[in-house]
Amino acid sequence: MADTNRHIATRYEQGILIVEVIPKRLNDERQVFALRDEIVEAMRQSKSNDVIIDMKNVEYLTSIALLPFVGIRSAAKQRGGRAVLAEPAGIVVDVLSVSQLIVESRDCADHLQMADGVESAIELLQSTPNDQA
Repeated sequence: MADTNRHIATRYEQGILIVEVIPKRLNDERQVFALRDEIVEAMRQSKSNDVIIDMKNVEYLTSIALLPFVGIRSAAKQRGGRAVLAEPAGIVVDVLSVSQLIVESRDCADHLQMADGVESAIELLQSTPNDQA
């Protein structure tokens, strides 16, 4: 069953936590801190070590919005899992690439990974064991 917070909606698909980011713009400090807290709390409450962040709604973000992604990456790594961004917009990819938070290779667990959509993200997580990611 889906759960909705102020900035995210959560659900599970094939046992993996899916966190949908609701705001279209991530450019306000208070909003970004709240987003980070909601995502990390959802991860804490989850039985899944892996998390997919569904970014389909996000059209714009500023450098302040990098904070949640650092927290997400760290929280997933501490649990022995991985974090994958699904369906990020071009500007989101640009900002996260410049900051070196995302990588395109499948073999780098110290970074967030990207996928074209939630289904692709699930396939990525299921096809690459954690010790090889």
